[in-house]
Amino acid sequence: MKNIFQCFLLLLFFTGTASSFAEEIKVAANVRRPVIFGFPQTGKTVPYLTYLDDGFYEMGNPVKPRFTAGTGTEVGTVIDNATGLMWEQKTDDNTIHDYNNPKTSNPTSLYTWADAFDVFLKGLNTANFAGHNDWRIPNVNELQSIVNYGAVEPSIYSIFNTPPYYTRPSNPTSFYWTSTTRADDSSIAWWVDFHDGDVWIHDNDKTANWFPVRAVRGPD
Repeated sequence: MKNIFQCFLLLLFFTGTASSFAEEIKVAANVRRPVIFGFPQTGKTVPYLTYLDDGFYEMGNPVKPRFTAGTGTEVGTVIDNATGLMWEQKTDDNTIHDYNNPKTSNPTSLYTWADAFDVFLKGLNTANFAGHNDWRIPNVNELQSIVNYGAVEPSIYSIFNTPPYYTRPSNPTSFYWTSTTRADDSSIAWWVDFHDGDVWIHDNDKTANWFPVRAVRGPD
């Protein structure tokens, strides 16, 4: 009888434990895991009147802070915590990082599309900028991801346009090259306008236009 009673107690124990364990699994399955990398928010935080638009929902990776300034050997960079990308900061100091590159009224001081790779990118990687030599020209989706559609002139987050860092020169252009070319005409490349966040391709001949470039790397 004693053995039967002990077996009965053990059965109750394991039944209760199994039920509790199953409940924990069920609860854990319903808990939304935090987003590490994901499609970023647009920066729009104010809805238009009462419409359920982007400004109302603010959909996208909710990570806070969105951006972190590079420190130590990575000073002069910005890490996007939503995408994991590391961005070069642009300056106003007549170095390779100068947003006007170097600052002058002559548009040829900027870069053709080929120069963006053969001169600018090569220079950054040869110098091992910020301790890295895998810098590249961003594709159109990557570059557009740092457009802040809640701002204008420039349409970019303040961390990219707070002295000593700059984004939109008054002269000659606020268009930045991307590495993405047009599907049916590889002589034309997409660019992003940080004046108001436009993404354009019309007549952007890679050899006849001179634009600034912002390098990117990662995600790690």
